[in-house]
Amino acid sequence: MLAASLAGIFVLGTFVIPWLEARGASAATPFRLIYAPLCHQIDSRALHVETHAVAVCARCSGLYLGGLAGLILAAGFVVGRGRDPRPVWFAIAVAPTLIDALLPRVGLIGLSNVPRLLLAVPAGLMAGVFLSIGIYDLVSSRKSIRSRGSGGPGTVVEEWDG
Repeated sequence: MLAASLAGIFVLGTFVIPWLEARGASAATPFRLIYAPLCHQIDSRALHVETHAVAVCARCSGLYLGGLAGLILAAGFVVGRGRDPRPVWFAIAVAPTLIDALLPRVGLIGLSNVPRLLLAVPAGLMAGVFLSIGIYDLVSSRKSIRSRGSGGPGTVVEEWDG
């Protein structure tokens, strides 16, 4: 749940920054730099809070919201229960976003911001599920390695919970 909590703060930040800017808090603007390496931040492709653009574009907003939902969903219902999704599900979830991204490249008109966000949510959801599974596997393997230690000082026992 730590990953989901951190992701929640990250996603919330994308919407809090413009909300603060709309209230004259210019100190919020430098926080946009956190998101700059992750998104083009083109104003016309972003959702807006009042008159200020969200810190990422609509597609990235959908990916991040879906990713957060996937982390939460996986932590509660998938991880450690033998219900791991098949990789083909990820491909299916990404297909609508990929098609939307390719539309302008083949001369067709791209979608508006809300459909972009909605089409990206499934891809983000599956990415969050797979990330949660990966984190679980990593923690489980570390637990297993540490439980097989030498038995000397500093050895972590099987009950280690990370």
